Amino acid sequence: MIEIGYPQALTALLQSKPDDISELDGVELLKNKVSKIWMMAGKWDKKPNIENNFARNERSRVAANIFCDICPVPITFLGWEAGESVITGGNLDKNDPLYLVLCDHGSSDGRSSWDPMLCLLALIGDEEKAGYSVVRGKGSVDAATGENCFISNPNGLHSYVVKEKEDSYYADAINKLI
Repeated sequence: MIEIGYPQALTALLQSKPDDISELDGVELLKNKVSKIWMMAGKWDKKPNIENNFARNERSRVAANIFCDICPVPITFLGWEAGESVITGGNLDKNDPLYLVLCDHGSSDGRSSWDPMLCLLALIGDEEKAGYSVVRGKGSVDAATGENCFISNPNGLHSYVVKEKEDSYYADAINKLI
């Protein structure tokens, strides 16, 4: 499962009770149906560890706190620091609808590539083959501030990726696809 954006929907799923569609609660449903969650969220490199998807508002902060605490399946986070300097989309044809969208956004020369990097990572399905090293452990989010932190543990369910290649490696791979 790929999660881009705020964690409220996934948290609501995790907190759901059995109903007429499934006799399983949300935690059990995820455990039975999802092998891994790939999530663009967090800032894992240095303090302050505050990133928009976790810290945007009270709803996202509380949801991120709960999500990291109760999610029963492995989560790989691609954090702000991984995608901020990888710029994609600047090479598009000027008539390409995606180029026009980037222009409307104010990003005619390209944009930071958090979401495309996460999607490509999930499609490859293996962090190392995708050009990353992995830090494994347990992530958490402060419900009051949205600050995320990470405690390393080789047996942890959570991990975040660290780029092992130059930014151009990731940008070229994404630009070829878009």
